[in-house]
Amino acid sequence: MLELELKDNMYRIGTLNVFEQWNVSRRLMPILGSLTDVEDDDSLTKALMPALLALGNMSDEDTEYVLNTCLNVVMRKSPAIDSAWAKVLGGKNTIMFADIDMATMLRLTITVIVENMGSFFTRAALEDSIAAAMRHR
Repeated sequence: MLELELKDNMYRIGTLNVFEQWNVSRRLMPILGSLTDVEDDDSLTKALMPALLALGNMSDEDTEYVLNTCLNVVMRKSPAIDSAWAKVLGGKNTIMFADIDMATMLRLTITVIVENMGSFFTRAALEDSIAAAMRHR
């Protein structure tokens, strides 16, 4: 289990079961497929446009499935409750912490994807592509 700090909060990244991994990866296939051959900034620029178009064309249902499935395995250390770990996503897929903004939500989701599916999509390609995409946003 990976732990990371974002905006002065500690998060714990859990494990998606194999069916969740499959369902998330098949929804992301059009996006990740265009990023697999990224070697430098020129190839990244060429790969990003189809990836961004695929991302923009994802249905709200697919987007919410990916976000909710990934965030469902994330916990946050809560100093208010004797440093206990609390789920980030609550009932009806509600974010349980008011200070989690879109950037944090996306970073957590990306980390879940990299940690859980790094062996399916080459881990290095995933990390490089995601890092490059984050630099160009």
